[in-house]
Amino acid sequence: MNSASRLIACSLLLSTVPAGLISCKQEKKIAASKLDRQSITPITVEVRPDGLAYLPGAAVPFTGEAISPFPDVPSLIKFKEPYTDGKRDGDKLELYKNGTTKTLRRYEKGAPKYAASYHKNGQIKFELNLNAQDKGEGPYKRWYASGVVEGTSGLDAEERWHGDFKEWDPEGKLKTHHIFNHGLLQQIVFETEESQKTRKAAGLELQKPEAAPAPPDPAAAAAVPPAN
Repeated sequence: MNSASRLIACSLLLSTVPAGLISCKQEKKIAASKLDRQSITPITVEVRPDGLAYLPGAAVPFTGEAISPFPDVPSLIKFKEPYTDGKRDGDKLELYKNGTTKTLRRYEKGAPKYAASYHKNGQIKFELNLNAQDKGEGPYKRWYASGVVEGTSGLDAEERWHGDFKEWDPEGKLKTHHIFNHGLLQQIVFETEESQKTRKAAGLELQKPEAAPAPPDPAAAAAVPPAN
């Protein structure tokens, strides 16, 4: 049917069908919607012994964006991961089904740089810097979905709590202030009854710092007879 015949048919349809049945405009919208819901073809890569990513069977390192859809909604993208010459380069994203960012890990020519997570409403949930081992290191901060700061701390090179660890309730009142030394709880500056219960339920107790080894005693060393 050519376009003119199609237009006539639509006009006849609109003048004859009962109210409430589909119109030609609605028909076009439904057809477009079906196209929008077409399944996404995944683009997957494989990391080879040289540490670079390739498309399966390819001889040249991959440049482009690897993508994966939601298993239950194959028309929506769940993961995006950009590569340049086989190295992660840009923001690796995990998305919510509404299309907003859930998690982000940033790379520059393969080097890890930054990570963040977001609430469904778009408010940032936490952020930290990444070291060369792709682990969090340095200042760490997280927020409630309302935008109120939930906690701050530091992380050592092995992604363990290090330094001042503070938490606030949704109204912004301090509820926890602990001091950590490479993952070990060294001091409880302040904690509410609730945060104390949470800490004990997690099995987190004060740890005494390891004592430094005693220096050798010169007199005792002189008293030891030389070996034959």
